[in-house]
Amino acid sequence: MGMFFCVQGNQVSRAIGPSGKNARKLSEIFNRKVKIIPLPEGTNDAESFFRAIVEPVSFKNIEITPTEITITAGSQNKAALLGRNKRRLIELQKIAKTYFRRDLKII
Repeated sequence: MGMFFCVQGNQVSRAIGPSGKNARKLSEIFNRKVKIIPLPEGTNDAESFFRAIVEPVSFKNIEITPTEITITAGSQNKAALLGRNKRRLIELQKIAKTYFRRDLKII
């Protein structure tokens, strides 16, 4: 997974910069692919937030309960969402805890 930066929704274009200049500069500095995405404003934004993070990988559905976020991956994308040695899953779980205060599982 590349690196991502969350900014207020109305600041995404400014953060990316003209013709992607700022995003490219960050990518050069960190020597990793960089995504700049809108900061979620609550659980209503969870699906679009996770879709932006995992793109180009997709998932079928997302279900949110008061304690957990469950992503239904589908058989072809589950391995990509879990990552080698479940590394990507662990990163996504940290993101779910940080931004939504919920556990995350992928089925």
